[in-house]
Amino acid sequence: SSSKFQGCSITLSMGQSSACESCCWADVADASAPQPVVSSVPFSGWEVQHSWNFFVSHPVASAGLDVATCIDFANASLVRRLGVPWPRNQELSRSAFGVPSADDLVLAVSHGWSHQRHPDPLGRQSSVLADLSQLASATHKAKGNTLAFYDFLSLPQLPFAEEQGERTEKQTRRFMEALATMPRIYLLADAILLVDLDFSDSHVPGVPGEGEVVSVSCTELDLTVLGQIGSELRVVGWRKDGKRRTAQAPFDDSAPRSTLPLAVKSTAEALIPFDHIMSVSGVTVQSMEDLASARQIRTPAFADVLRAPYGRRNQVPAWDRGWVFLERFCAMVKVAMVDESEAELLVFSNSKELLAKICDGASRLREAAKAAESKSAKSELEGVLNSYVKELQEKSFGGASVDFTAEGDREAVISIMKELVADLLVNWAAKASCQRQRLLILAVSRGDATAAKRHLEAGGDPNWQDEQ
Repeated sequence: SSSKFQGCSITLSMGQSSACESCCWADVADASAPQPVVSSVPFSGWEVQHSWNFFVSHPVASAGLDVATCIDFANASLVRRLGVPWPRNQELSRSAFGVPSADDLVLAVSHGWSHQRHPDPLGRQSSVLADLSQLASATHKAKGNTLAFYDFLSLPQLPFAEEQGERTEKQTRRFMEALATMPRIYLLADAILLVDLDFSDSHVPGVPGEGEVVSVSCTELDLTVLGQIGSELRVVGWRKDGKRRTAQAPFDDSAPRSTLPLAVKSTAEALIPFDHIMSVSGVTVQSMEDLASARQIRTPAFADVLRAPYGRRNQVPAWDRGWVFLERFCAMVKVAMVDESEAELLVFSNSKELLAKICDGASRLREAAKAAESKSAKSELEGVLNSYVKELQEKSFGGASVDFTAEGDREAVISIMKELVADLLVNWAAKASCQRQRLLILAVSRGDATAAKRHLEAGGDPNWQDEQ
């Protein structure tokens, strides 16, 4: 196909066809329909069909069979307009997302959550992420849009405000299915954005209501679902016959920031996840048994509750968290699969120290992979990869995002990491070839002849075709 029809698959078959009133013989770059489109026109007795298909998809589409249905890729330009705190994936209109095509730049964001129920209730990450997205876009100069995988915006989330609806069973399945594709999303994205911020008390002011202690009648506790989190008894939800809530209206990305919804207000009458039940009738409470005993001391009983509007704050450094370490291991692997000079195209961060860590790890992996090209040294790559599995096992697994218990968090992340390592041991060369090939395509896309020559010399194939 000519450049005018780039992105169309053209099928010829004998047959009769009447003229199509909505023929799409046009520059497909102007097409706006995100769903597959097929149309037919008569052509000298042949029927010509042209349609959107995998030929125009981004490599990230091959991350898993369910990527298209499990993950939403947000328009990077949306970040600066989202307001504080960001709305959940469910509250965003479909116009906030795009389906990655071959001409698009796809970014994957690695960051730590500051709180259990919201990654960034104070908006500290927004400007950093926007600046890194802009830098990546300016570096690659992709022809299409810049789209990003950012977990809170890309996947259905649990509610953080009382008026928000619960995540449905279908949305929960979608969320869990997406977790298995995470490493492939990071490896197949064009670049990884590494956001590194300090969430310790000395660097982060409290969110409204956080740390406030209020007295609440124990009859209010009867309307909630309480859960044991470590040695603490916390509110984890509402009973069906308790507080009634309605789903929040879709977020309007054209609305001015001042009109966007703020966090739920803290009042003594409204318990919210993850408020901490500290004591009842002056008796310290650490379990359901403690609560039941304390309520017998006097009637009516009142509980002292420590407010946590967005759940517990996570002050563990991002590098020491299990999920984040897995993401950053993916960044090391991605950089290791190409020449070290290409690192500036693949990873972007607000922290020079973090970039140095990623490049050091990538160098270690790259050398092991080169040695593994000799069958006698294959164990060297296996040893280096497994050393990162061991390091992961020493990280913090607090179930910070409330979708897992600490132990469930550990099991999930380590399982995903081991599966990734097993795949890399078998397919390192093939995956490295794909990384180099994508860099070649991006170089050609932005008209960078010098980079294109470099990628061809590194093994890029000008006759390469998508395996799909």
